Parts: sequence; structure tokens; C-alpha cells
Amino acid sequence: APPAAPIEVVGDPLGDWRASPDEAYARNLWDLQAFRGRLYLGYGDAIQNTGPTEVIAFDPATHTFIHDAVFQEEAILRYRVFGDRLFVPGVDAVTSQDDTLYVRDAAGWTRLPLTDVVHASDVSVRGDEICVAVQDRATGGAVRCTRDQGGTWKAFPTQSWRSVSLFELGASLYVSSHDSGVLRVDGRKLQLELPGVTTDRNVLVTQPIRCGNDVVFIGKRIQYAGEAATVDVLGVFRASVDARGSIGATRVDIGGTPTDVFTHANRCYVLTNREAAAGTFDVTVFESLDNQTWNQRVTFVANAMARSAELMNDYFYIGLGCASGQCTRMAGRLLRTSAQR
Repeated sequence: APPAAPIEVVGDPLGDWRASPDEAYARNLWDLQAFRGRLYLGYGDAIQNTGPTEVIAFDPATHTFIHDAVFQEEAILRYRVFGDRLFVPGVDAVTSQDDTLYVRDAAGWTRLPLTDVVHASDVSVRGDEICVAVQDRATGGAVRCTRDQGGTWKAFPTQSWRSVSLFELGASLYVSSHDSGVLRVDGRKLQLELPGVTTDRNVLVTQPIRCGNDVVFIGKRIQYAGEAATVDVLGVFRASVDARGSIGATRVDIGGTPTDVFTHANRCYVLTNREAAAGTFDVTVFESLDNQTWNQRVTFVANAMARSAELMNDYFYIGLGCASGQCTRMAGRLLRTSAQR
């Protein structure tokens, strides 16, 4: 293992917002995304309804946090970059019966309406087609796709109550949903067996990231009792296409509990935590060139769970968070450590 890395506290972008332990779950930095020289931060709680949500980005050139926009959303859970655009699926509109796909380019933010959508969870872009994984009022889980920048949408129902993630593998787009597992967006069922996991209706592909020709993701079992979710992290997996065109999943054999997958410069990374002494975590970033052999790239001790990570300008940035019921004000802090070898 590499020696423990020196850690710099970049800042506390949320300040005193929801700082009491009973509210601090909303301070989880769910996602970090580099875009146009800034690092965008996801945070908030779509169950406790903590919106409207300011779009906050860290600008390393000035070492300041920029307030880029305000979304009428209860939280920002996921950023995606395709080409020269940044996308945010609206997870839960504050008051509207409809939701929104938010798109950032060099000129600013535009909003693509998602009529009758309760929750939008993920987005994928291929050519001129934008697809969004949703829960809508008409069919439940679905994928909505547009070829005219949101002017018209085509809906692909997924025989589920909510669709949660999208990933491209081979030449096809796949969706993971509650109830129905993984489907090709044109409707064909994919039997994606996760090694060591008993498949059931609540096993989901979450946080899928394209790494080379593969997709690396965190498998989770998510069960709801009313609004409350029980999340069981099943591990990190690599989905790939073999020479016959069949898709299979293999387990990525690394230690710790995974919380994020990200990619940079043709390398794939996984962020993991191991709970050490009370209130401290051994945090590791694993790196792979081929998605098969994984090495510890950096490791350090943090006084809160590492929830998200991103590599930008030769730094690994780490967003702190917490598990429900175990939150402190440390959640929401942004750290960084050098990525130079």
C-alpha cells in the first residue's frame, strides 16, 4: 500500500447549512464533477426535501466556491458530462408536478422540461439523442429520449416503479430499474448476474461509469419502506462484452466499501472506505488501466466517510459525507491530495 497521503482541507462550502447531526445527512457531497475548470458539487436530501438547491462549484484558480445557479430541486445527486455539456437530472422538483433536465454549456444553464416526471435519476447522450432514466406519473419507471433538445420526448416503459441508471455497453443503451432489473432501452431483458449476489427485484446497477469498453459500477440492494430506504452495498463490478457479444459481470476484488466510481485520462478509479476507530475512516482510491488489475493509488485517514471523488488539475478531490444516523458537521467538507506520482 502507498504511504498515507497528506490531505488538504479545501473548504466547507455548505457552511452552517443543516449542520446539526439530525439534519446533516443532507450535507453528503454525493458527486463531484470537473467541468470547464471548475469542480461541481452534488448535495442535499430529496427525502427530507432540502431544496431549492444552489449549484456550487469550486474554482481552483481563485480557490473560491462559486454559486452558479439555483435549481428548484430538493437535491443535486448526479452530474454527467457528455461532450462539452454538463447535465443534471432533476431528482425531485420543489413544487412543480413536472421535473427538469438541466444542461450547462459555455453560455450557461438551459432547462429541458420533463412533463409528468416525479424523479429523474440519470442521463445518457449518444449523438443527438438525450435519454433520461425517470419515474413518471403515467407508467412508473421509464426512459425518456429526445432528439430535438427536449422539444419532444419518446417514452420507453421499463416495467418498474422507478428507473435509476443508464449505461452504454457495446452499441446499446441499458437501464437499471427497481422490479425489472436491467433492460436494453428497446425492451430486451438482460440477465446480468452479479457474482456472489442473489438476484432480486431490488438489486440495482448504480453509479455506472464507462471505463474503456467496459462499464464499472457499484451494485446495491435498495429497499423502500415508505419513504425510508435501506441500502446494502454489494460491491464493485465490471460489465463487459465478450467476443460473442454476450454481456457479463465480474466482481472487482478490492477492499473496503465502495462509494464512487470515476474516470480520468483512460484510467478508472474506485473510492472506498473502511471504518477504523470510532468516527474515522481509512479512505483509499484504487486505480486501473484495464479494469481488471487494481492498485491502491492514494490512502489516508478521514474523520468522516469519503462519499465522492474526482481527479482534476493533478489533485484527487474528495467529498465527505456520512451514513444515515451517523452524521456530523464534518459531512460536506471538500478535501484534496496530490495525484502526482
